[in-house]
Amino acid sequence: MEIEVRVGTSESPVELDSRETKYLIVRSQPYRQTSTGSVGVSGLESVAVPPESGTGTVAIPPGDYAVTVHLIAWDEEPGMQTDSGPAPGALPDYIVLVNPASAGTTFRTAVKTFDKG
Repeated sequence: MEIEVRVGTSESPVELDSRETKYLIVRSQPYRQTSTGSVGVSGLESVAVPPESGTGTVAIPPGDYAVTVHLIAWDEEPGMQTDSGPAPGALPDYIVLVNPASAGTTFRTAVKTFDKG
């Protein structure tokens, strides 16, 4: 599983590009994240306190953020699926966008990431 994390600023928020949007399966509602300077990144099965070895870390300036998780169908893009897995240049399984929270943002409260409600 590959997870790509991008961190934006108020002046330059991050978003999916046209290629990523073309293969987007579903996106989460924004999660509220309050950063104290960094955040751990892993699959759900590896979430632990303290973080397990191998957990990635992303530096994020202190503050409140809106985080959206995007599930990408990288294997539906022609030429990106090989017999041994993703081809070089294939999109990641998940793209996580982290942007400063803005006034009026509605954050998710449901436990399941990709539920409909």
